[in-house]
Amino acid sequence: MNTTNKSVGTKCLLGAVAALSLALSASAQYSNPFDSSSSPFRYDFGNAVSPSVTWASGPTYDAGGSLSSGAVKLSWTWAGTVGGADFTADILGTPTDCAGATLSFDIYVDPASTPGNYGDFGYFQFNTRTGNAYTYGPSYVNSSLVGSGDVVSTVGQWAHVSVVLGAEASTLRALTFQDYTDSGRGPINGPMTLYIDNLTITPVPEPATFALVGLGIAALWACRRQK
Repeated sequence: MNTTNKSVGTKCLLGAVAALSLALSASAQYSNPFDSSSSPFRYDFGNAVSPSVTWASGPTYDAGGSLSSGAVKLSWTWAGTVGGADFTADILGTPTDCAGATLSFDIYVDPASTPGNYGDFGYFQFNTRTGNAYTYGPSYVNSSLVGSGDVVSTVGQWAHVSVVLGAEASTLRALTFQDYTDSGRGPINGPMTLYIDNLTITPVPEPATFALVGLGIAALWACRRQK
């Protein structure tokens, strides 16, 4: 290849890479790998005893097994009564349109947690909180996390949760994570700890994003032709 063709080929390749990079970097509306102790979570309400929000690091407490990363740690004590523990994550600050976006996270139930009468660890769900008034939206659960209904049965290993948010998320501001017991499953008496990692909201790709992907692929094909 002569110098001119090589220069054209290089520019072609750089243009293709730039187009694909722009398309693939259609950044998440929210992403937190919890690589540090900074956390958007707070204990909101419930009848949990000594609830706390801290950070744990190391391969056991990081969904990817990283030595340097970690996860947010939600812990409390069940007092032998039915009820729940609600932790809210103020993730977006102001109401944001996330309708149709994919919400995903990883969750780990500490094996030292106390099981209930049926060997599970209560019910788990999360709710969207929308608008300036933090209005409760629908409850979401995920079959990879739960055994029957929304009963927490996965313990001692990371489970991945991924759901598509509904129309109510057009003014999403926060998420509330809930673990609770009721008279049907009976009370739990003892400690409970959950770890949350890699909390991400990925928007629905815009038409322009698809166009950039197409442009990048076309440019790569043109570069191949140049060679």
